[in-house]
Parts: sequence; structure tokens; C-alpha cells
Amino acid sequence: MMRETQSDVIAAVATPPGRAALAVLRVSGPGSVKLVSGMIPALRGTGPEDARKLVHDFALDSDDHPIEEVTAIPYFAPKSYTAEEMVEIICHGGFVASRALLDRLVSLGARIAEPGEFTKRAFLSGRISLSQAEAVAAAIEAKSELALKAAARNLKGELYERIDNIRAGIADLLTLLEAEIDFSDEEIDKTPVSRVRDIISGELEKAERVLKSYDFGRGLNAGYKIAIVGRANVGKSSLLNALLRRDRAIVTDIPGTTRDTLTEWIEIEGFPVLLTDTAGLREEGSDMVEAIGMQRTRNEIEQSDLVLFMIDSSSPITDEDLNIFRGLSDRPLLVLASKIDLIPDAPNSQLATRNSQLATIYSALSTQHSALPAIPQSAIRNPQSVVPISALTSAGLEELRDRIAAHLNLEGFNLDTALLATERQYHAMKRAHETLIQALAELDLSAVSVAESAPSAEVISLYLRETLDHLGELVGETTTEDILNNIFGRFCVGK
Repeated sequence: MMRETQSDVIAAVATPPGRAALAVLRVSGPGSVKLVSGMIPALRGTGPEDARKLVHDFALDSDDHPIEEVTAIPYFAPKSYTAEEMVEIICHGGFVASRALLDRLVSLGARIAEPGEFTKRAFLSGRISLSQAEAVAAAIEAKSELALKAAARNLKGELYERIDNIRAGIADLLTLLEAEIDFSDEEIDKTPVSRVRDIISGELEKAERVLKSYDFGRGLNAGYKIAIVGRANVGKSSLLNALLRRDRAIVTDIPGTTRDTLTEWIEIEGFPVLLTDTAGLREEGSDMVEAIGMQRTRNEIEQSDLVLFMIDSSSPITDEDLNIFRGLSDRPLLVLASKIDLIPDAPNSQLATRNSQLATIYSALSTQHSALPAIPQSAIRNPQSVVPISALTSAGLEELRDRIAAHLNLEGFNLDTALLATERQYHAMKRAHETLIQALAELDLSAVSVAESAPSAEVISLYLRETLDHLGELVGETTTEDILNNIFGRFCVGK
């Protein structure tokens, strides 16, 4: 699947700047080994038979003075990351050493690589598909081990294989139909309409399974956003700290301690979740800083996949609680009753009284919010109750995690269901799915309107070709330069 070759040599530092044991530089393009040998004498005379053999030497400046002690690994096309001739140089970590070596490579004729250009060359040379290239970015940006595993499967080519399987079925059918069009004046066996319908329906089912995978793929790739919301001093910051298992937010008995939003990543069922501790909401902020904090809280609420609305179970529900709750009427949410450790535990009668109190609180709130309960009753225990928690003792936190997972529908996930990872992939797959539906609709329309004649092979072929175009766009075979630049421009330099 060769697409394009590049003639110039590019170079970049592939590791982050800063203090470290090692740094890695990459050099790629025709003549890379010869160019680098001008700085590292041990590479002089290296040929394909020496591919992947590590050499040790000192890198020299233009006056043959040593710059840095290095090791280097030469690669020859097509067996390298870019499928081009390539050298990887390993030196001591730190900004100075790697920068000095990069400057020397530029003086020898290399140019500084653009963001993502090494991976872009791997794509242009045909070593990887566009979906695999996007999996590289997903692996780098993975926010959980599960996200990393999903990216690894796509990097291995699983999404490409699924798409290629659909393309093959459609291409075979298209070949049959176009042969019938080309030889319409001759007596050849026509493909039965029922057979055409069965093939398209089968490929449509495959496309639907891939399309649905975006629900999980998006969550693994971008993560979910959850905002903790409530009036001042109900325990929002304490909950953040408890879920993180460390003191991230300042917690005091003084209302309004949190005056800005605090965000941290946690994992729930292996999915990355961006948890936001928000400033307490009230009718009016006492100063401009608090007012800005509350506006940021409102912004977080609008952008969240789920809102955790907190009330203080150790004190009566207030008008302030209800006013905040009314403002959440269009948001998916769970209601949490915090500080249950402050309610005496002892006799069963007191426990029953506490549960009755929580049920009463929920009933009062649910009259203000028609969407409660926020998750399917079959997915949770006691769906009509508030989730009672204590950040101090961790009571109820596991149930809270289960309720969040159920709300986000994480329980049905497996790695086979997380194929589509980017919005670009989703929209390309959606367009392919829609054209297959249109092809089926054309078959059904023809059957109803002209019972004795077959549907137009030309029209069906048009839809099938359009489907192939969209699938080709997904894997990168019919993708514009602007789209490629947009994808690879988000990569780090050196990848």
C-alpha cells in the first residue's frame, strides 16, 4: 500500500525536555545513515547488513571535537518506524545534550521535523493506515490502562481489519452489479434481488456494530466529565479527596473555601473520568472572585456528562439546596447525601429513621426534577434512594462508583467494543452507514413501486461506491491533505 516517498531528511528530539537519564533523537529520510555518520564516525560504512545493530561512539562537532557520548541504531527501509532509512540516537538526558546534537544534525543537512511527521511518513509510505496512526496518538494520550490497551488493539490494526472486511463484501457486490451493467445487452445471469438485499443487510449490521463502538471509544479516548455540585460546605472537596485517596483540595469548616474549580482524573471501571470540585453555589457571591468561581461552576455543569448533586444529610434540606437543584433540571445527575458519619448509627430504629429521612429528602428533590432517577432502575439497587456517603469513613463510595458506572453504561464494555476512537472516524463511519441504509431503501422502494422489475443496478452501485469512499476516508485511502495536516498537527514533535 505504498502511497508516497519523501526525499528530505528530518530530525527531532523524541523525548520530553528536562532532566532525565536518557534522551532520544530520531532522524529519517533517504541518506539518513550517511548524514548522521558525519557526526558519529562509528556509523561510517554502515550498510543494510548492519541494520538494527547498536553502535557506541562520541558525536563530534564540525572541528571533530566530542560533543556527547552516544549510542545509535541504524534502520533501513522498509523495516523502520517510518518505513524509510532511519537512525535513532540515544544520549544523556537534559536539554543541552539533545539540543547540541540536533543543531549538529541540522548543520549537516537535516531539517527539524514537523509535529507528527515521523508517523505521517509511516502512513504515507503505507506501513500503517490512518486509523493506526490515530491509535499512536491515542496511546500517547491514554489516561488509563484500559485506554492504552484499546489503542494498542487499533495500532495492531483491528479497526482497519473490521473496515476492510466490510469494504471487501461491498466491493465484491459492486463488481457483480457493474458487470451486469456492462453486459446488460447480453444474456447473463442476474444477481437475485434477495441476494443483493442479504449482502447489503449483512454489511450494514457489521457497520452498525462498528458505529456503536464509538460510545465506548470516545469515553476511553477523551474521558467523561463529572462535576460535584452543591451549596457551600456540604462536603464537595472532601468527596474529591476521598475519591482521589489523597488531599488535593483544601478542606475547612469555613463555607466557601473552594472559590475556583479543581479538576483531577480518576478511573472508574478502567475509564478515565475528569472529576471537578466546584465552588459552592449561592444566590450572590460575597465578592468578585467568588462570583467568577460560581460562573465557572455553571460552565462545568453545562459541559459535564454527569452531575453529582450533594446535600448534607446531617442537617435539614434548605431553600438554597432546592434552588441549586432546580437549576440542574436539564442535567443527568445523581443525588448524594454526605456526612452520614455525623448521624448516630446505633439501634436499628435510628437507622430506619435515617433511611426514612434520606427517602424524604429524595422525594422532595424529585418533585423538582422529572428526570430522577438518573439511571435505569434495573442497573442499580434501591434506585429511588439518595446515595448516602461519608468522605471521612469512605462509607458508600463503592456504591457511588457502581452508580456512576451504571449511569455511563460502562458495565457492558469489553475491548472488542471500543473500535472508533475519534470524532473523524465516527463521522466517516456514520456516512458509510447512511449510504448503506439508502441502498436498502432503494431496494425496498423498487419492490413496492414496480413489483415485477428489479431495482436499478446503477443506483445501487452509486450508493455502494459512495460507501466505499467513506470507508476509504476512515482508513486514510481517500483523505484530503487538510485532514491529514489536522490529524498529524496534533502530535508531539518527534513522533
